[in-house]
Amino acid sequence: MQDGSPIVLDLSATRRRQWNISPDGTAALTISEVRRTDAGRWECRELGSDGSVRKVARVLDLVVGSSPSDPYLELEGRRLVHQATVTVKEPQKLSLHCIVSGAIPPVRRIHWSIGEANLTSVSELFVEFSASEDAYTSRSVLALNVTRRVHGKELVCKVHHITWLQAAAVSASLNVLYEPSFSISREPGFGLPLLESMRVSLRCEVDANPPSDPIWVRDDGPLTVSQDSQGFLNFTPVAHEHAGWYRCTTHHEFGFFASFGYFLNVRTAELPLSSDDGNSQLSNGLGQSTNIGCIPDGRPEVTAVNKSLMAIAGRSALLAGQLCSSPRPLRVFWVVRHLVLKPGDVRHPYVAYNLTETEIPNCYMGGLELRRLQVEDSGEVLLVVKNAHGIADALFLLNVTQASSFSASSAAGVVRGCLLLTLLIPVCLLWLRQRIIDSS
Repeated sequence: MQDGSPIVLDLSATRRRQWNISPDGTAALTISEVRRTDAGRWECRELGSDGSVRKVARVLDLVVGSSPSDPYLELEGRRLVHQATVTVKEPQKLSLHCIVSGAIPPVRRIHWSIGEANLTSVSELFVEFSASEDAYTSRSVLALNVTRRVHGKELVCKVHHITWLQAAAVSASLNVLYEPSFSISREPGFGLPLLESMRVSLRCEVDANPPSDPIWVRDDGPLTVSQDSQGFLNFTPVAHEHAGWYRCTTHHEFGFFASFGYFLNVRTAELPLSSDDGNSQLSNGLGQSTNIGCIPDGRPEVTAVNKSLMAIAGRSALLAGQLCSSPRPLRVFWVVRHLVLKPGDVRHPYVAYNLTETEIPNCYMGGLELRRLQVEDSGEVLLVVKNAHGIADALFLLNVTQASSFSASSAAGVVRGCLLLTLLIPVCLLWLRQRIIDSS
């Protein structure tokens, strides 16, 4: 019986419905070429000679499924082809529909993803029955906030149905148009003091879609050095007249844009003077003259630019050293507390910057940044240099105090002390620079 009504056996030549009764009395009904009309509640009853029901077999609900058509995406009422490119300007909210129709039973599992992110939780599923098609249509609606972070990523809608061995997917790529943003870097890195005759490069990278080229400008006059198409502004070497405010700009489809201003601060340094014994003398800015020349075929010379530095706990400090070596150094190490760092090493909160060549032959600048200082960081820091002929080092003295004992209200007193004690001029400049960075 089907849905409580006796079935009519198929007596045609095709015999789509056939009875088969085994010798042990087991009756089986075979249905070939199953159709939608075969769906329903089936049961088997054993009748007595008088027509009474003697036994009823377990009820079976037969569901005849229908595979849905392939899913597709729809945007603003327009059907998108598979792997279409959707162009939209940031910021904007898109309402994307993933539609699948002709399903029995209805599709109830539709998943959204973009890149590695699962967006299904922010979608909404609607299911409708179409009497004309005698099937269901499922529609999943995704509200997507479009930003530059999803530019170039693939948006995928994946549909699961009981009649499919594998899920079906449809996708579209996002082309997000957005205004320029700027990234400015420097070589040597920010925080290292710039001395005259050093090689310095400023680089500007513009992130925009469509792309646009970076253009360097100087706020207080025309550029006196050339810039290349990659956004580099090269000072080879840098001189005192190059000091000033610089800004990166770009002409974009959405208008004219400019970065924040960057002040290039160049310190005046005396070039080494020749002497009869082949050594050179250069004022190190600490009120005394220090030998930084290289003895030919001799051991290296190492100079601490700011060998005594006072800093505040929780902030950053930068130690700068100059080294000269002929031949080129084999080893360069910063020794701080229990750590040994080579140029380029980062062991938070310590960053050892790569060496930078200066205009003085065979001489380099190195720097060690100590971030989020603690009082326990107070003490000696060593810069050790080794070449084929020997080892030399420079000693830095770092004094870290709590903010309560070195507050902002004492800044004016520190400035007066700096003016009186020329021995500490570079230290004060570094301290004031750090305070400006921390307060911004």
